[in-house]
Amino acid sequence: MTAITEKIRAWMKRSEDRAELTIDSLCLVASYGLIFMLPQKMNILFWTIFGVSAFLFCVGFFRMGAVTDKCKSKKAKRCLDILLTVFGIVLNCSGVLAIWKAHGIERGICIAVLLLIEAIVMYSSAASRAVTLRFQWLISLIFRAAAVPMALGGITAIADSIINSVSVTNIAIGVFLLIEGIVFWAIGAATIRSIHHSLRSELYPI
Repeated sequence: MTAITEKIRAWMKRSEDRAELTIDSLCLVASYGLIFMLPQKMNILFWTIFGVSAFLFCVGFFRMGAVTDKCKSKKAKRCLDILLTVFGIVLNCSGVLAIWKAHGIERGICIAVLLLIEAIVMYSSAASRAVTLRFQWLISLIFRAAAVPMALGGITAIADSIINSVSVTNIAIGVFLLIEGIVFWAIGAATIRSIHHSLRSELYPI
């Protein structure tokens, strides 16, 4: 009887988790769907939709994280970290595309900043979930390697726009890439510090 009860509880728990993941996924989809509905003019409707999009992302992403943290499989967690990183890259590329299509006006920059913040949240989540020192080192290497060309590309775009012809679009994209490079380097550096802290804890346990 006890075994049957435990199986029923486990099944109900899995059902609740699946329902939660479905709702959270719909929140994320709605969050990005609302971005396409943003009006061209930055009025009260623009900021209302913008705020609702950001709110739905927070609800969907962090509630989903609470469910996925229950997973004990290292392979599943690693796949999730890779998925978060890849999706963050997609958001970054979408931000640059938004600036390019909007020709550097405020609408495109606002969308790019929102996507950048959401991408940073995903990168930080992926980095913090790394369980082994080897995987942490790999993440730090990837982020710091990506930070250098991003920062150089941003500086080059800004310098070229100022020297040759002042292009608001190129300057906006350059600043965006430079900020991304700084963020990537900071995440990589934070992961390195976490590795050093773990090694010190192993070598000099309290």
